[in-house]
Amino acid sequence: HPAFIVGSSSVIPFKSSTFDALILADGISEWQLSDSDRTSMLAETHRVLRTGGVALFTDYMRPSDFHKLVAIIQNSPLTISSVQYLNDRLWYQFGGLFKAVRNWPVISNALASVSLAKSLRSVSSLLGKIGSRHILVVAEKKS
Repeated sequence: HPAFIVGSSSVIPFKSSTFDALILADGISEWQLSDSDRTSMLAETHRVLRTGGVALFTDYMRPSDFHKLVAIIQNSPLTISSVQYLNDRLWYQFGGLFKAVRNWPVISNALASVSLAKSLRSVSSLLGKIGSRHILVVAEKKS
């Protein structure tokens, strides 16, 4: 049965070593946490993960700020295992370009097209990190 639990990211309402994986989507940057709350959130993330557990951090931000997110996680009790750029910049620009007419059938179909999304992602990937608006950092609890 699904359950919803309300809590704070800096005091997660679960026992230690509860989870094998956590997803922290658009959190570190978008939640605009203070430095102390960010430190608490990362310590709590570490606490509620089992040893060997994985935390997936995604954030929507400027590519020039990606290094800041990586540095924040590097300075936590977690160990970064990978950093990936999601190559979604052109997709966001395409969607924004047609926002006013997104309900038109031809535009609606284009926005729902997986092949178009993959094509735009391929082109964005040629741009390196500047072809992304989202970053994904995978971090583990080693001990």
